[in-house]
Amino acid sequence: MEHLVSIGVRDTAVRRELCAWICSQRGGFDIRAAIDALESAGMSKPSIYRNIAFLEDQGLLRTTVTEDGTRLRFPVKPEHSHQIICDRCGNVEEFSTCGWPLIGELLALQTGFKPTSHHMEVHGVCADCQKNKR
Repeated sequence: MEHLVSIGVRDTAVRRELCAWICSQRGGFDIRAAIDALESAGMSKPSIYRNIAFLEDQGLLRTTVTEDGTRLRFPVKPEHSHQIICDRCGNVEEFSTCGWPLIGELLALQTGFKPTSHHMEVHGVCADCQKNKR
């Protein structure tokens, strides 16, 4: 929430509660889980959808689809980072290792494109799921 306030976004009780709930989640969350948790706390469904869309527009939430087709949203740092996502439990870890300059040059040579930006998302199975054979 502090980042939003620092860029001039109005600090509302709904946004504050939503951000606190998102930060309390382990990894990604399904929109139904957000609605179930936040509606019971008195937040309306339209407010939940509107504020999640706003956070996505601000680049603070991303959406991914797991191997079973579940759409998960997860928070991301405002600075450059990438994510590795567990396809079994939805756990999301951020990492900063990139290699983009070399990859961008190789893509330019292979395709003729001039890359202007990128987002790296890696999927796999986390250590807990491997251990527990989930």
